[in-house]
Amino acid sequence: MTLLKQMKKFTGFAFYSRGLENNCSHILSFLNSFNLKKTKITILKRGKNPDFLIKFVNGQIVFFNNPRKNISNNEFEILGDNLKIKTSDEINKFEIFKIKKDKYIKNNHLFSKKKIINLDKNNSQLNVLASIFDKKKSKNISKILKISYDTSKLINKIKSMQ
Repeated sequence: MTLLKQMKKFTGFAFYSRGLENNCSHILSFLNSFNLKKTKITILKRGKNPDFLIKFVNGQIVFFNNPRKNISNNEFEILGDNLKIKTSDEINKFEIFKIKKDKYIKNNHLFSKKKIINLDKNNSQLNVLASIFDKKKSKNISKILKISYDTSKLINKIKSMQ
């Protein structure tokens, strides 16, 4: 998948609850699967589950913690020069909107109809151990382990900045 690499510039936000290691790690793993070069991480609000900004070569995403403990909140929206990517209401799915010219207002653009994409559940950290022990899944193990390792390193870096 090269969605974020197709965007010359992008900006976005993500909301997470239940901790960096729990829900936020899924968003970070998704971003790590694009292998984007991170240039800077800034803590915006300190705490066990901080608000933070990650700058990439071609964009930035702000992460906000939902402090409510009894709600599962794991969503993001990324706007680029030619696409919008956002999570849908269902887990492991996201929506892609292309940008098109408005046929009624000159020099205006609109988001096109959405396309729904299912996330590859093999990239979930929950499946790392299963992939090690399941020969059918083991062909993707090096990719899965790299994404999980990079996500773990990123979470540790954010925690150490507190």
